[in-house]
Amino acid sequence: TPTGLTLAAHIWARHQGDYYEIGEDGVPHYAESSRGSQPIANEKISPDGPQPGVHAGGCECGAVKYQVNGRMRGVLVCHCGQCRRFHGHAPGYSAARRAEMKIEGENNIAWYSASDEAKRGYCRHCGSTLFWAPNGRDTVSVSAGSLKAPTGLKTVRHIFVDDKSDYYRIADGVPQFPGTAKLDPVTF
Repeated sequence: TPTGLTLAAHIWARHQGDYYEIGEDGVPHYAESSRGSQPIANEKISPDGPQPGVHAGGCECGAVKYQVNGRMRGVLVCHCGQCRRFHGHAPGYSAARRAEMKIEGENNIAWYSASDEAKRGYCRHCGSTLFWAPNGRDTVSVSAGSLKAPTGLKTVRHIFVDDKSDYYRIADGVPQFPGTAKLDPVTF
């Protein structure tokens, strides 16, 4: 940063995940593609009821599938430079307890040591980013976009907002933290 870029449009807005709101950021929203279309009003996501006890997800090509039999943590959106570079934009992550998670196609996960504290897992075939695994913890963070809807989850925090890029605004009313939320952790 500075990039000199500005966010021009939210496209495929009617297909967004149920775990976040786009918010009123002054950028036009389009139901699907913006090509030849008129913008739509910002539409609130309707709640689908309580969080399900079983969650499933996986990569784009189907080589990696996972299931969580238990509660998942609310979604944190990370705005740090490393997450933005790895995902192409600020990603949302939930978390699950490792003991409550089953992974099919685990040999199709490539792991990248992102730091001394954690590694990132992605599908070695299609490149879908799936996991952020902190060393020595009994939990693994799961890319919220890889979960099948409805998730029943909600975005509860934005972290590392001091490292956020300059081309977008955070306009959803969710609490923002300048760095990590370690001192005020989100529980399951």
